[in-house]
Amino acid sequence: SQFELTEEQAAQMSAERDVADYFEAVVREGAAPLVAAQWIGSRLLPALKERGLEIRLGPVPPGRMAELLRLLADEAVNAKQAREILALMFASERSPSALAEEKGFTQITDPEALSAILDRVMADHPDAAANWRSGKKQAAGFLIGQAMRRSHGRANPQLLARLLERK
Repeated sequence: SQFELTEEQAAQMSAERDVADYFEAVVREGAAPLVAAQWIGSRLLPALKERGLEIRLGPVPPGRMAELLRLLADEAVNAKQAREILALMFASERSPSALAEEKGFTQITDPEALSAILDRVMADHPDAAANWRSGKKQAAGFLIGQAMRRSHGRANPQLLARLLERK
């Protein structure tokens, strides 16, 4: 109840002392408890098991895991990119932020930059823009997809959707 986890998550995070200590350390480092439990339980523990490693001796100390989860929470990277960064963290001691930058994973979250991308996409695809303005919801998906393509997948799709709605 302290961390507001489900029973299943609480059981998984407290089943072994090393896992419980790791989880609490990640939370102390600033990660949201629910997200930390999800990522530790569904991503980190299986990856450690696959490699025959223990959590206390693994290559992903709590501070690095918390940093990765902060990047995700801040929408600097998306979930798919965060999974790729986690895999890279097993082979590198570089920080999650450095790995994200190195791989070009950091998302564009500047509203002005994204608005400019949307303006160009709407100018390039006037029929889709007209369909969107007339209430055809499918056109939004197309326009957002084109904006994602133009940004090489780096645009924050949720922010794009909000900006498109305003336009």
